[in-house]
Amino acid sequence: MSDLWRKAVVFAARAHKGMRSDKLDAPYIAHAVRVAMSVTLDFGCADPQVLAAALLHDVVEKSDKSLEEITGFFGGTVAMWVLALSKAPGENKDSYWKGVEKSPWQVRIIKAAD
Repeated sequence: MSDLWRKAVVFAARAHKGMRSDKLDAPYIAHAVRVAMSVTLDFGCADPQVLAAALLHDVVEKSDKSLEEITGFFGGTVAMWVLALSKAPGENKDSYWKGVEKSPWQVRIIKAAD
C-alpha cells in the first residue's frame, strides 16, 4: 500500500502529459502534487489512498483516462473519491458542491486542498 501514491503520481503525470496549469504556470502535474502536499502538510493526512486520490483528482475530468482504469489500478475506494471530486459534463456547480459536501471526509480535505 505504501507505493500506492507513487503509482498515482506516475499515472497522473502520464494522464496530464502536455497539459499546463495556468495558475501555476507549470506542467499540470504540479497542481496535483501541490494538492497532495497540502493534504499532508496542511491537514496532516498521510494515508496512501487519500494521497493517491489527491494526485488523481482531476484525471477523469481532464484527461482521457476512465474511472474503470483508476479502479483497476488503485481500487474502488480511491476511484469513488476521484469520482466525487470530478464534475460531470453539464453538471452545475451547485449540484457538484452538494455532492462534495455529502462525501466522506477524505474527499472534503482533498477538495479543500484543491
